[in-house]
Amino acid sequence: MATIAPSQRKAIRLVKVIETITHYIALLTIASMLALPLVWMVSTSLKPRKEVFRFPPQFIPPNVQWENDKDAWEAQPFDRFMFNSFKVSILSIFGQSFFCSLAGYGFARFDFPFKDQLFAMLLAAVLATFTFIGTWNSFFEPLVFLQSTEQFTVTIGLATFRQEEGTIWNLLMAASVISLLPSLIVFIFTQRYFVRGIVTTGLK
Repeated sequence: MATIAPSQRKAIRLVKVIETITHYIALLTIASMLALPLVWMVSTSLKPRKEVFRFPPQFIPPNVQWENDKDAWEAQPFDRFMFNSFKVSILSIFGQSFFCSLAGYGFARFDFPFKDQLFAMLLAAVLATFTFIGTWNSFFEPLVFLQSTEQFTVTIGLATFRQEEGTIWNLLMAASVISLLPSLIVFIFTQRYFVRGIVTTGLK
């Protein structure tokens, strides 16, 4: 059995280190690109309106406007919008779970072509976390079916910050941060169960 010379071992270790560093740089670059819109949203939510499009941009505003959150909340009936979004999202979870459970019975009792593929699609659809987030962020369906301000969900409520005289960007971003919190909280508290389910399924 051939032995590896010390110089070759060093070269192999160096290549592995370079590969690892390259991977981390690529991941950090992608993560930074994905996080940039979120950072801009939070930054804009804390700026006065006149500083939103200031150049060069300042991600940490010198004069933080914490009252933007309060102003955004009071500019529209956001408590009603939040309640409506929670109601629609929870009802969607229960409705989807009920109908998917009926479909699950068919998967358990009968054999038919493409059973595994269809079951995977059903499993993806029934995941409560993504059902909640998807319904919470839905815009087109509420826009079509909801007719009055009292019925609006958060996504429709955000559109009210776009007015004829221009978009109130700082308040829109402040309201967007507020509307993002429920989805973020739900994901944080449920993602471990989602990952555990994937791992458990993979081990069977």
